[in-house]
Amino acid sequence: MRLYPINVSTKRLDQSRLCQIEAFARKPEVKIISLSAVGVLLNSPYSRLEDLYALLERKFRRKFRDPVFPFLAMRLSLDDPSVVREGTARSLREIYDTLHARNLLSLGEARWACRVEGELTINVLRARKTDILQRLSVVGKPIITFDQCALTGCELRAALNRELGSESDAIMRSYTSADFSSGSTEIFRSIATDFASSLDEIMHVVGEQSELLKQCKIIKNKFYFPSGPANFRGSKGPFTPWRRKNAFKKIEFPIRLYSNVASMDVFDQKNLEDEESTFLGDPYVLGHLALGPFILGLARWVIKNVVQRRHDVVAFCARDGHLLHLTYEILRSIYPDAPQSKYLRISRNVCLAFELKSAATITFNRSLLAISSEISVKDFLSRRFFLTLEEIAELNPTLEINGIDIHDKIGLGTQLFEILSSSAIVNFSLQRKRQQFSSFYLSELGDFSSIGLFDVGYNLRAQRILRSFLPADIFGYYISSFHETVYLEEEGLAHLNFLGAPVNNRLSDSVFPTALMELMLSEIGVGSMRDIRHGPDSAEPLFEDNQSSTNSTQIVKQIQKGALDFVKSAVDVFGKDIEYMVATPQSYFYNLDCFMRNPSKKDAKIFSDIQFGNSAVGNTFRIIGTDLKSSHWKSGYLAINKKRDLLGALYNLCKLRLIS
Repeated sequence: MRLYPINVSTKRLDQSRLCQIEAFARKPEVKIISLSAVGVLLNSPYSRLEDLYALLERKFRRKFRDPVFPFLAMRLSLDDPSVVREGTARSLREIYDTLHARNLLSLGEARWACRVEGELTINVLRARKTDILQRLSVVGKPIITFDQCALTGCELRAALNRELGSESDAIMRSYTSADFSSGSTEIFRSIATDFASSLDEIMHVVGEQSELLKQCKIIKNKFYFPSGPANFRGSKGPFTPWRRKNAFKKIEFPIRLYSNVASMDVFDQKNLEDEESTFLGDPYVLGHLALGPFILGLARWVIKNVVQRRHDVVAFCARDGHLLHLTYEILRSIYPDAPQSKYLRISRNVCLAFELKSAATITFNRSLLAISSEISVKDFLSRRFFLTLEEIAELNPTLEINGIDIHDKIGLGTQLFEILSSSAIVNFSLQRKRQQFSSFYLSELGDFSSIGLFDVGYNLRAQRILRSFLPADIFGYYISSFHETVYLEEEGLAHLNFLGAPVNNRLSDSVFPTALMELMLSEIGVGSMRDIRHGPDSAEPLFEDNQSSTNSTQIVKQIQKGALDFVKSAVDVFGKDIEYMVATPQSYFYNLDCFMRNPSKKDAKIFSDIQFGNSAVGNTFRIIGTDLKSSHWKSGYLAINKKRDLLGALYNLCKLRLIS
């Protein structure tokens, strides 16, 4: 971390900010150490007061049933220096008394707003992950706090005691502008008088470069010790999402608050001045700052819809629904009306038993089978047609007549598929599996009359299959889907997409790199469901071998941990007020979208060694391959290899749509 005294050039200094501040505090000419409580000792998600007022406006409008009441504009008017005169105290109580006196609020409205603004301001404050107070307390000089805010010194001191515990005993007194009827200049004069010192003997440390604090021109020794949110916003990296088209001001206020909560956790002690990446090449930071807000918004969207449609249960399809299922359960603590959830084991292999019903499908729709031509005939028959070894042996004479060895690779010819499509053994095996799988899912979901089903999306396969035998109404919730689903919706397969209308992926790229999205959301370290084993009392799923490397598994788990930690932090900071913090899906997706579409080289390298496979498909896939064609995340490949040839330029220009 670097020290930049606000009153001097921002030329880089060699020592850390904290060491520089401590060294200056030890100088004999310094008699009083003044800290901004909010910013230096405590983090706040409100980097702009407008965001606090915008949240309060939503609560006010719902409380008093006035959907157009201009609370934000009214409240900002009292923060305007041209309106606020010197000599007027600015505590919350006096502010709302003024609004009532002007007949802008009724007495009941004024008292409610005063109380709620105080709660919204104080309840979100969290202790910083820094030892600045401990290091300055051993200097042996009086430590005070001073803040420009509408809270009184007593209210702010209570927050310090709550967050810092016994460490707050080192603070002799807490001052705020609300306790004085004069400007910041006179406030510091009063502080100097209280301690029998001069203004030049006060050093003041701030965590935000706000305009109000910059007005304290009479204090010569001011120092900048940026808070987590200020650190993040100060990043000079060219890939920082907020630096694109002034997005920080354009995006909805809940996303600014969520990003600040994330940065309170991960950027509290980071120096980002020299970073050319947004997420520091760190999987946890990527999950916390990009994936976390996205899954929070996605889970909130699911909850809103399932409550409105009064589903009995929400089923999250394995394995893509793993992370969202965990997020949903976290949010149920603040959404008591949200229905119970299930993590539903289902896979492509299970769905195939229902899809391979005709000879034509088996013969000509080999893309449906999604199998490698390198797999043996024996494994192919077992994995995709659920044939036992005895049934394969019974089928073998038919294959031998046509010169097919069950130990050979299946190849690309049609002969094997023509034989299978007309085989009574194969048809019997598929029919048997359809009955077994139907019984399994009826035991899981058969007691419910209305089911919400979540999956990443694409072609709605699981919803189509389950609807064929479950008696319940099934409504699907997806991140995105392809153009084939438009017809399915006309056929009565009801569903919603989080990120908008279905995409024709033949005309343009999908909304996101599908393999990368699935990887970050999916249950890792467990193979997909391939079959079920029936016991005396119940059935249990059987899984494919997990073919993710140890390194790949650990990286994805770190991303997911970061995302879930963010959700927990947001719930801890805002609690039930998350209900009011709704934004557009594109805004929830903004940080993650910027990363997926145009990553820095350092951030893209998070996935440089990620590989995964499927023993049934028989291939190993790489998120970033050895060339552009083999890469499942083409933007990541281009970022790492710095491809600036015609192909790369055209790809970025025509395919990589930025949401702005």
